[in-house]
Order: sequence, then structure tokens, then C-alpha cells
Amino acid sequence: MSETNSFDSSEEASVKERKRKILLQEKQADLDLSNLMNSSAGRNVIGRILSTRSPYSKSFASDPYITAFNEGLRWAGCLIVNDLIRVCPELYMQMQMETINKGKETTNE
Repeated sequence: MSETNSFDSSEEASVKERKRKILLQEKQADLDLSNLMNSSAGRNVIGRILSTRSPYSKSFASDPYITAFNEGLRWAGCLIVNDLIRVCPELYMQMQMETINKGKETTNE
């Protein structure tokens, strides 16, 4: 193996190194998400993103293309929610409560 970027699945060392790199990338992504959710601003951003991705809404529309588009948005939201529940479930719940409370404040004004 002359190039450092090449990958040979028949070499055990290459497979182990690839797995190690992937694991490090996943851990960093989880840490990034946790850091984002630890701030009020981060929870606000994620909350706004989820409000436009509708992970808990129906995707169906009379036009199949709109249904497909809506399902794509819902799927993206589900991916985010799954990561939030896996990495920082308590912060996900806190974000939901903050969103509910903001909605109550808006309706009371």
C-alpha cells in the first residue's frame, strides 16, 4: 500500500485503521452535537430546524411529488431526533420544554 489514502479491505490493518477513523469521526460528531445542545442558542437553532422538518407530522398530500418531498423533510427530522435522543436525551427534552414555554409566552402576549 503506497498511498496513505488508499483502502484495501483484504488487509486487516487497513480495515482496523478505517474502523478507528470512523469511530473517531462519530465520537467527534456526537461531542459537537452535545456541545451545540448545551447552549440555549444551539437548542433554539435545532428547534427551528426541527419545526421545518416535521418529524412528527404526516407526509401525505394529494400530489405524490409533494408527499415525497414532505417525506424527505420528515426523514431528515427523524435523523436529527434520533441523534439527539442517542447523544443527549435530557437536552432534547429540555429543548422541547423550552419550545412549549416559548409558545405559551407568545400566545399570552
